[in-house]
Amino acid sequence: PILPPHLRPPPRYGRGILVAGVPIGDDVYVDTALGKVSTDTVSYISKTASQLQCDPHAAWTALYYSTQHRFDFWLRHIPPALAAPHAARVDAAVLRAAACLGYPGCLDDPLIRARIRLPARLHGLGLRSRATISPLAYAACFVEAAETFLDRTLPDGTFARGSFPSLDAIFGTTAFDPGSNRFSAFDPDNLPVDALPSADAFVAAWSYAHRTMALAPCTGPLDASFHQAGADRPAAIGLQRALTAQWEEAAALEVEEQYAALADTDPRREAWYAVDAFSAQWIATWPSWRDALTALEFGEIFTTYLGLESPASRPLAGCPIPAGGSARNGPRRVCDPHGHAIGLAKLVGAADTDCHNAIAARIFGDILKAGIPGSTEPAHLFAAVLPPPAARTGPARHYGAFDHDPRTNIIPDAAFRLALPPSPADP
Repeated sequence: PILPPHLRPPPRYGRGILVAGVPIGDDVYVDTALGKVSTDTVSYISKTASQLQCDPHAAWTALYYSTQHRFDFWLRHIPPALAAPHAARVDAAVLRAAACLGYPGCLDDPLIRARIRLPARLHGLGLRSRATISPLAYAACFVEAAETFLDRTLPDGTFARGSFPSLDAIFGTTAFDPGSNRFSAFDPDNLPVDALPSADAFVAAWSYAHRTMALAPCTGPLDASFHQAGADRPAAIGLQRALTAQWEEAAALEVEEQYAALADTDPRREAWYAVDAFSAQWIATWPSWRDALTALEFGEIFTTYLGLESPASRPLAGCPIPAGGSARNGPRRVCDPHGHAIGLAKLVGAADTDCHNAIAARIFGDILKAGIPGSTEPAHLFAAVLPPPAARTGPARHYGAFDHDPRTNIIPDAAFRLALPPSPADP
């Protein structure tokens, strides 16, 4: 609503300028400029999710690779105290966009939120919290920029000319030579009264991350205090990536402890420990004409990976499953929100058989085409011990070009001959 003039808050005025898109000035100016950036970013994330709501696979790809990163540039150049509140708005928008891929409220659980913040390699979804990593981004950018200011000797002995050698009065002439003191001049006990705000922000950001990692069983650049920030980082990767990797490794250990404390039958715990090398492959996939997932498929994959309720089954929770039980198979099953019961039930018709045969046709067909010797439904393995009627009762299974005579369920689906690698104990 539009307030009358006498009820409107007084306008906020600040002084500053934009340098390469980065607001530099007093706190009011920087906060106002970042407010516009974060508002535009939140709007862009929401609009993208809305326009792609009919294609969740494309919506996820846009969120994972593009829209969640739109605020990253400012995290590296603005002190965390000013950037984090706006980054939190972006985090909330990312969560809302991700929740649209499942069902309303699916990401309200704090444990699930902690998991999705982890990278895919650590059982997460790679939706990092920008507010959380803002100290890492700012500290890394500060170190990488400061190292280029002064003339310095590189680890291989070569000389590199600095971009602002006159800053040696602040850092020290040989601050960034191998084995030097680097940022020791920024010690709070040694800083002058009129110390640079950027130096204060760097010390605060690095010290916060260093203290947080002090008790974590992980090693990395954050093991060092700010005095030696970035001194022993891996040469093959950027400093921010190295800091984030150490931070996320510690976070993953904390999350795993929480999952381990859950009941053995908790679907969230089952989903966490069921992750293997292939479980997270969908996270980084691009939708294509051959591999795109439908809306129904993606919703089930998204929620199953996290141990959440099934979007298709949760509205039917408590409903009896037709033909879900019999006198021989036990009482009729009732649908549960996660879809476990319907996945175990023997449904009416040949849906289970058709699904089984389609999967078998693809897997066994690819194996045979690869030149691996074998056959499908190898009834000959039991021909010497089973009478002919026993080996020929039961429904036929159709494998396209790999059809064999009908066999009962006691006949295995396939048999292949593979040469196993030698055991390490073999001579």
